[in-house]
Amino acid sequence: MSDLIVVPQTSHWHKLKALVLDSVSSPITRRVYNLGLDEFFAWLSVQEPRPGFTKATVSAWRVALEARGLGSVSINVRITAVRKLAVEAADNGLLAPELANGITRVKGVASKGVRLGNWLSLRQAQALLNAPDIATMKGIPRSTWNGTTKVST
Repeated sequence: MSDLIVVPQTSHWHKLKALVLDSVSSPITRRVYNLGLDEFFAWLSVQEPRPGFTKATVSAWRVALEARGLGSVSINVRITAVRKLAVEAADNGLLAPELANGITRVKGVASKGVRLGNWLSLRQAQALLNAPDIATMKGIPRSTWNGTTKVST
């Protein structure tokens, strides 16, 4: 039952992939998962000997993605799509739950980096949120009033 992905016909792969893609509502997520699953299937089909769909296989794929120099977000989204495939396959009786649980525990890649830019402090953010709307009289500074200025609301 661990040979879920190693299917002899492309139509079977499309049915398996549809389980995942039909379970997400966002078109962006659907597109990214589609690409990630196709990439995983292509990688898996050239492996010798053909491994089954296991935690070790998914971990090896993660290592292969890291070796290609992909960023942490790119790797993690691909791993998430494969995790989702394992869950959907198990939920539909196509994969043993123990195998699916192992696959869902494959760790992603830690994000490293430094926040760039000017970040508001909590006090600055609250002041910005509490500021009056400049399209109203209350929001226009008094120093700019000249008595004849009329603000449309």
